Amino acid sequence: MRAEDRSVKEIADAMSAEGSPISHQSVWVIVSEEGLSRRPPRARGGHGPAPRIEAVRAGPLEAWPAGMHLDCAHAGIFPPHHLRRAGRAERRGIDWLTLRQRGKAVLAALAALPDSAWKSVRIDRAGRYRRPQLHEDSVAIKNISRPVRQIAVRNIGRDEPTLLITHDTTTKAKDLFARYAERVLIENELASYIKGFHLDALSSGLALNVDVDTTLTVIAGNLYRLLARSLKRYEHMTPERIHGHFIDTTGTIDVGDDHVTVGLTRRTYTPVLLQAGFAEMDLPIPWWGGRRLRFTFR
Repeated sequence: MRAEDRSVKEIADAMSAEGSPISHQSVWVIVSEEGLSRRPPRARGGHGPAPRIEAVRAGPLEAWPAGMHLDCAHAGIFPPHHLRRAGRAERRGIDWLTLRQRGKAVLAALAALPDSAWKSVRIDRAGRYRRPQLHEDSVAIKNISRPVRQIAVRNIGRDEPTLLITHDTTTKAKDLFARYAERVLIENELASYIKGFHLDALSSGLALNVDVDTTLTVIAGNLYRLLARSLKRYEHMTPERIHGHFIDTTGTIDVGDDHVTVGLTRRTYTPVLLQAGFAEMDLPIPWWGGRRLRFTFR
């Protein structure tokens, strides 16, 4: 199969389909021990886009975008403990959307509802929990002049329903939930940066160093995200998880005349890297003068 220019993954999949199950890591060990040459790189496919190695530069606008309209609906999205902002947003004519804290009486009333009172919808987004169930009510909230729209959401992986309240009475409930979910994704990303890179504990009180630390943190986060996109079942993992499974390991670096080889110690998660094609990577690095980056697993 190697003579047919098949990759480690293709060989393992073919043998498994023929009734001889074998892991990608075992195939790579056999190929290495037999002294078979590294397969020439192919155009990347499968999980994630091809790596982008050219510099990214901003360019001038060809023309000033006069007359462009940008929809900034629900600019008044804020945490539930800042609910007093809702009154000010309402007076300014801004549609707002936020979470409501779950009180015992509210939860008891929702628990008493029959299943027919909940409407199942589909949310067009990646990941799990794309079919939540919604229930709408009109409720009175302290410090808000008129009743507001309350949307209870269940079947999203939480023990109790999530409560959204809004001044918007025209947008579909599922679209409002999807809108707030976007905010949650941003908050989760910030939380992963804080946990993985200690974004809330920067190294210096000097403004210049803090700016540099923040910039480097964003760059590191994007690099982890690009790596995750090439790893099957790890596309949405946090930087902390990616670091613990794949980066925080021992190995060697061998620098040759025309290449650099990174030898990583085999671990439980090594097959994920093999399946992603790292064992056969032969990537030219422009800022190394065209010298190539390779990986081995020992």
